[in-house]
Amino acid sequence: MAAIVVVLVPLLVYLPSYLISVVGLSPGQAGVWLLMLTAPTVFLPSVGSGLARRVSSVPLVAGSVAATGLGALLLVTIGPDSSPPGLLVSLLLTGAGFGLSTGIAVVGALLAALSGGTLAGPGYTTTPHTVCLLLGGFAAAATLGVIVLSRRAVRAAPAGYGA
Repeated sequence: MAAIVVVLVPLLVYLPSYLISVVGLSPGQAGVWLLMLTAPTVFLPSVGSGLARRVSSVPLVAGSVAATGLGALLLVTIGPDSSPPGLLVSLLLTGAGFGLSTGIAVVGALLAALSGGTLAGPGYTTTPHTVCLLLGGFAAAATLGVIVLSRRAVRAAPAGYGA
């Protein structure tokens, strides 16, 4: 999941600026174009969740990372004369890789379960609060894990390693 985020987040940060300043789109037009990237991240988590129940996580995660990377690689074709059809495959692959990843699928399934299957209405406000609390707890645990593992690695390193 980390590899996918490392690829996707910079694209989400820099593509809108590129589309606006180089391609010459308005902010609204750039947003519409970026739906090719973001729509798969909204619609494919349920597919990823279903696949995770039927397929080993290794091919699912590897396929997600590969799709995200291939989509980003295909963005080398972007230029001032880019058009939606010219960017379609690269943006869809990048978004699909992210949307099929198991972390997104788990959060999507959790949101759906906690909201009674409807991601709307007053009850939906408390659902993201619960999910964000869980995600914050997960991040805190992961941070603690990194600190503990890095301390162990430093203690286990041979003398003079990294000097």
